[in-house]
Amino acid sequence: MSPKKSILFIAALILAVAGMAFYTKGVIEEKMKFYPEKVFTAAFDEPFNRATEFEGKRVDGTQYEAYLRFKYPHEAKPLNESQYKTAWVGEAQSWFQAKYPGHPGLQEINRLKFRKRIANDRVTVTNEWLIYNPRTDDHYYRIWGTAR
Repeated sequence: MSPKKSILFIAALILAVAGMAFYTKGVIEEKMKFYPEKVFTAAFDEPFNRATEFEGKRVDGTQYEAYLRFKYPHEAKPLNESQYKTAWVGEAQSWFQAKYPGHPGLQEINRLKFRKRIANDRVTVTNEWLIYNPRTDDHYYRIWGTAR
């Protein structure tokens, strides 16, 4: 192979590797982006466009964790509603209070409706909390889980 062909081959190889790296970086970044509205639509059997004062965050760590806060004109119906169980709100209220200190929707603990769901399958354990304040229409939702 002539030196000119060798240089062209090496240049083409470098361009191909750089292009693949750039493409892979873009795909991974897109996959890792957090879209709170996707969490909402995956969790609730309600149209997202009716939610107001919506905010959501993802916690980076070894397990998946995200949480949302929003207002809805009525109690938002979760998907898999039959799998949710009522429970005492104390732990969840304290957890959300740490995330949203002094938020008015969390103040009257006796008015809060709390349900939780635990889904165990062969690969993952998923936990969900849902707090609803009927007086203020505030909703607080948390989902987190681990792989087995």
